[in-house]
Amino acid sequence: MTQSKKSFISHLVDKNEDLEQAKNALQNAKNTDPEKTQNYLNFSFKAAIHHFIETYESLPTDLLSRCFGLAAWAAEKEFVPYELPLDLYADAFEYVTVQGCETIFILLQDALNQRKLLVPNQKCRLELVRACSSLLQRLSRSHDTSFCGQILMLLAHANPLNDRGGMNIHG
Repeated sequence: MTQSKKSFISHLVDKNEDLEQAKNALQNAKNTDPEKTQNYLNFSFKAAIHHFIETYESLPTDLLSRCFGLAAWAAEKEFVPYELPLDLYADAFEYVTVQGCETIFILLQDALNQRKLLVPNQKCRLELVRACSSLLQRLSRSHDTSFCGQILMLLAHANPLNDRGGMNIHG
């Protein structure tokens, strides 16, 4: 595999340090110039996900989980947009095989179940729907039936019952 350039986030997550140190580094970066920092962190998180998937032979779930967790924390603290963690999951789904998607989907389910990843607004829900829809398009309905069902169940649990996307308004 080719060696990709490591981003700021890759360095923070790749070191086997406590995530508190990474959070402190993000806090210090945010204090310098918030607007430039937000753009830089958006790029850096995406580059980190790409780096981890491209560099390692097998899917580094521990590093990906740490990176997703750090992104969720950064979104909660408003360092990055709320939808960035979900956008990172969508990017990761595009980079890996279907088998890798199942592993990353488990990370997504765990984050949603443990309330580490929040879907606070319509924009975030749409990002989740977009990520899951693109994943469903890649899957075979006959071979990946169970995985398709898990995705649909996640969407059903993540969206409220009165959401317009789940209603048949015209018929």
